[in-house]
Amino acid sequence: MNAFRTILIFLVFTIGSFLIAQNGEIPFFEGTLTYQVKFNGASADAIRMNEPNNELELHIKDGSYIVNLKGGRYPKTFLYLNDRDVEVSINMQEKKAYKYSPHTDLNRENKEVPVAEFADKTAEVFGTTCDVYRMKKDNAYFLFYVSDDYRVDLKFYEDKKRAKPFFLVKGLEGRIPLKIVKKTRDLTVVTLIQNINLREFDKEQFELPEGFEISNRDYRP
Repeated sequence: MNAFRTILIFLVFTIGSFLIAQNGEIPFFEGTLTYQVKFNGASADAIRMNEPNNELELHIKDGSYIVNLKGGRYPKTFLYLNDRDVEVSINMQEKKAYKYSPHTDLNRENKEVPVAEFADKTAEVFGTTCDVYRMKKDNAYFLFYVSDDYRVDLKFYEDKKRAKPFFLVKGLEGRIPLKIVKKTRDLTVVTLIQNINLREFDKEQFELPEGFEISNRDYRP
């Protein structure tokens, strides 16, 4: 009986894997990605004197996400609430969440939306073959290293205006960058994946803690 059950389980998983392969379906990502951030260039030393965050932690579930900026003088946490279409910074001590002001949002929305384009090359990042995309925004050039293996469901972000992580850059089609290179005249910032943890979250983990109130944008450092 145990042998029959083992064979049955094996067949179920084998058939399931075969169907996924046949249909070309890759599950949308849910879990945690951890990045290291490095600074290079003429102004890098001045930037480091201010003790910037050098680690980025990204948690994703359905259409919501949490960003933790670590390793610097001012660690920060950002939460995007998909059902409310609002991104807030969290202040645990004061039990407050700060959002963008309407004036700031209006200025951002009126700007021309940049588009990432395939650079006709690939590169290996974290053992994964990635397509390299390039984009120009203002005075900065970006390179995004992405793979179809890690992507979000863009249906969650239809008609959403406040979500702004890099996987929503136009042209990437929801693929999550495993490496981002931002170049300006005097500074190059490299954000490189260090760990990928596929995991399931409870919906409650992506909600504001009880007792928190949302205020206008926090302009403090």
